[in-house]
Parts: sequence; structure tokens; C-alpha cells
Amino acid sequence: MSMMNYWQSKIAIGSLSGPRFIGGPIDGYIDAPFRCLIHEFSPDALLYREIYHVAEVAKKDQGFHIMAGEHPINVQLTAHNTDFIEKACEIVIASGADAIDINIGCPAPHIVKSGSGSSLMADIPRLISIVKLFRHYVPLPLTVKMRAGFSICNACEVAKIMEDVGVDALVVHPRLQKQRFKGELDYALVAEIKKEVSIPVILSGGISSLQTAHDAYERTGVDGFLIGRALIGKPWLLKKLAEEVSGKLYEATESVKYNAMKKYIFYAMEYYDDAVLPFIKRQCCWMLKGSVQSGMARQAISAAKNIQEVEQILATWYKESGWVDV
Repeated sequence: MSMMNYWQSKIAIGSLSGPRFIGGPIDGYIDAPFRCLIHEFSPDALLYREIYHVAEVAKKDQGFHIMAGEHPINVQLTAHNTDFIEKACEIVIASGADAIDINIGCPAPHIVKSGSGSSLMADIPRLISIVKLFRHYVPLPLTVKMRAGFSICNACEVAKIMEDVGVDALVVHPRLQKQRFKGELDYALVAEIKKEVSIPVILSGGISSLQTAHDAYERTGVDGFLIGRALIGKPWLLKKLAEEVSGKLYEATESVKYNAMKKYIFYAMEYYDDAVLPFIKRQCCWMLKGSVQSGMARQAISAAKNIQEVEQILATWYKESGWVDV
């Protein structure tokens, strides 16, 4: 496949196919309303939901809710044993999920302490029993999000096992658990995994632009890219990358940013209860970041007492700045 065909073609994950740039989960920053906003710009992009423990999903009184605008969506689950897997999968599938991801890479201390996330990579027999049960109960595309390893690098071994038990694709963050999100990404490891398995391999970590994706592809040959932190405050990023792949330039204008914030407020009010204000303030401040002389507007939004005040601050600032005809 030529380089041009690679970038403009789709990645196939089981029965799903979509752009090679995939939206990752960042707890507290990329939430359900923000994913709906990403899909306003990139309707076909596959997005990942935040991590949920199977027990949390199975015990939810209100069920598990996915917003219509989140599709296509890959729901991340993790477990420390086989309890609750059947029930959690049943709930997530009934909610309309397009795929399910088993997270065996999360380095967060509370996740690791529970025996979930990246700690599973240190216990292969337990990992196999968990993933096999997921595969039994999940007729949807099933992916695994993993790391280089827990305390030692065993990602190649784990990747081959995951393929053998029927996983449809792998997302690899090439750092050990103790490295969290610091230190060099081990691209040589990702390239080795890509050679060892025939299922799609998706790189997680370090991708913020088309240039960084090009560089990573040259070094790894991966099938796709999971982008998380670079998406914070930039719901238009996946669209920008898709445009640049086609040789076009794309920059989010101030008008685009203003309309995106208004859309986020709309989605957030639909999704959250009375505690919606902190989410709206956080997202608007992040989307304003980088706009010229937006510091005072962000300070005012942070101090706002209600949603109407946030909306008024935005309208006034954009009108006075002369960028948007409010």
C-alpha cells in the first residue's frame, strides 16, 4: 500500500472500519458531551470511552447511558477477576456500544491496587481467563489497550496471546506502568509487536499532529493512532488531521471555537444533572486556551456562578473582540 493510500484508507477492527485517527479517553476532560462535539467535526471517527470497572457497570442502579452523538464508540472495561464480566457486557451491549475494549494498560494507582488495568500484564493466567470470558460474551469488535508491561516488558508475549484468544485489535502505549506518561516511547517495541501479530496494532502516546503520526508510522508501521491528551480543548483535531492527510489546511477559527463551546453547553445540559456547571467551565476554558488575549475571559468563566453567566461572558468577549458577530 502506498503512503497516500495508507493515510486515506480506513482501519478495520472486526466488523468496524473508520479513520486511522481515533479519539482516546482522558478522564475528566474528554467526556460524553465532548465526544458528541468531536463527532460534530468527525462523524466517522471511532472514539474510546473512559475506563469502567465491570463491577461498577454491573451494579449501576441507573444503567449505563451512551449519548446518541457518541457513536461510533468503544467502551473501555477492566476487571480484576471474572466476576461481573457477563453482566457488565450485557449492560454495555444493550446500551448500544459499537465495540468493547479491555483495558490492561491503565497505570493509575487506584486501578492497579484493585488488581485491574496494567497489573493484569503481570499475571498472564489471570489475564487469559478474563479476556477469554470477555470474548465469550462480546459479539462486538473486541480490543485490548495495553502497555509495554507492568514491571518488566512483556508486551510481545501478551500481544500474541491476545491474538490467540480472539481479540480484534491492540492499542499499545509503549511505556511500563511505573513510567506512567513520562519517558521515551519505545517505538522499537511497537514495531516488534506489529511484526508478531496479524491483527491491527494502534499506537497510543505522543501523537499530536500529522507530522508526529508520520514519524511514528515510519518507525512502527502501525495501523492507527489513538489520540488522547492532544484532543483536550480541541474537538476539531481529528478533522484537522483528516484534512491535512488530503493536502488541505485546517485551522479552527474563533467562530468555530465559539460555536463549539455553545454546542458543548447544549450537550452537557442534556447529559449531566444539576452538577453540570464545573464541566462547562472546564471545557470552555480549555477551548479558549490559545485564543489571543483570552486570559480575562477564562478567569471570568472560572468564577461564573451559573450557566447563563458563562454564556454571557462568551458572547460579550467574542463580540468585543470582533471575531464573531454574536
